[in-house]
Amino acid sequence: MSDKEKKELDESEDIKEAVEDTKMSKSKKKRIAAENARRAQRAKKAMITVWAVLIPVAIVAAIVISAMMKYDSILDYSRYLTDEGFIKGLGDGDASIDYKSLTLAKADLLPDDATVQKDIDDFLERNESLSEDPARTADADDKVKLRYSSVMDGADYDASAEEGEDMKIGDETISADFDAALVGHAAGDSYTVDITFPADDVDADRAGKTATYTVSVDGIYDLPELTDELVSANSAGYATVEEYKQSIIDKYYEANLREAVNKAVSDNVAIKNFPTRYSRNLEKVLDSQYQDQMEQYAQYFGQSLYSEPYQLLGLSSEDEYASHLTEEAEEQTKMSVAAQCIFKGEGMTVSEEAVTEFYTEQGYGSADLEAFIDRYGKGYVYQNYVVNKAMDYMYENVNVTE
Repeated sequence: MSDKEKKELDESEDIKEAVEDTKMSKSKKKRIAAENARRAQRAKKAMITVWAVLIPVAIVAAIVISAMMKYDSILDYSRYLTDEGFIKGLGDGDASIDYKSLTLAKADLLPDDATVQKDIDDFLERNESLSEDPARTADADDKVKLRYSSVMDGADYDASAEEGEDMKIGDETISADFDAALVGHAAGDSYTVDITFPADDVDADRAGKTATYTVSVDGIYDLPELTDELVSANSAGYATVEEYKQSIIDKYYEANLREAVNKAVSDNVAIKNFPTRYSRNLEKVLDSQYQDQMEQYAQYFGQSLYSEPYQLLGLSSEDEYASHLTEEAEEQTKMSVAAQCIFKGEGMTVSEEAVTEFYTEQGYGSADLEAFIDRYGKGYVYQNYVVNKAMDYMYENVNVTE
């Protein structure tokens, strides 16, 4: 499967999940949106800030469904870039990096046992079966299939989809008290429970109020045992448990390697003449991408989950968002400068043939490439080639010690 096909598959799964989410009640969507914002805030410091420079292919791949047209009149993606994809005004003596001396420790790149186990748990969950045995009662951490409806202030409030929905006890999808009431029930049970929400609840419409839920339990999910037979029948090309576990380790090792190389390159590039104008223009590019993400969320969910981009990132204000854009743009600028140094240091060259071949390997034809250049400019599209070729060299050649 090509990279383009993999991406389209991932996007189709995202859209499928989003379509399923449209069955949710308004109150549930609001709770999920609030929780996503909190998670984004917790994850912000762990973000690989070079993503928008290193994967513009992924960005332009979404050209058909993106809403970025409205930004074209005010954005010039290739401003301050030469047609070869190099930053204008950045001379060979303006920046340097001793990239051949960068060294990483293998132990720092391997995933810990908990990370590997989490992937195994997810695999088992994807192959779970629904038990309708009335003798099987729900315990803490079980996943249950149920249907529910509720009344608040004398009116219908929240309800599951007609065919029911899955809920994991302990996730507090509705509340901790709702989860606690599920424990001990079995398939076929029906009951009512009063849930009083805290005064500071994330959903202001229910904060401090009490809702009466009517719940019907359809079944409890059982996880299979991890065996060679299960792996062989349900994984992509792995015959044994050990092979599957090694594939998980290899996946995280590769991801951690790339992240560590990105950070090492960014941290070790020395820039005498920082390209400020390029970095400021990159802030506008980043802002347009976040605006586009907001619009795609609104399309998927059928309503606007965020009114401002800073909410999408879990930030608290426009000022904090502006600072975030500046910091991210500066980090990405450092990466672009470092990649440019590595590209030239290895004697790599830019040609129309090489760039076309690069995009072809990503699953794009000549018509796609022409469309990308028309939309984003030759410099921006060619810079993607420069950065990717330089960083691929680093991923393959960085020193890793045992």
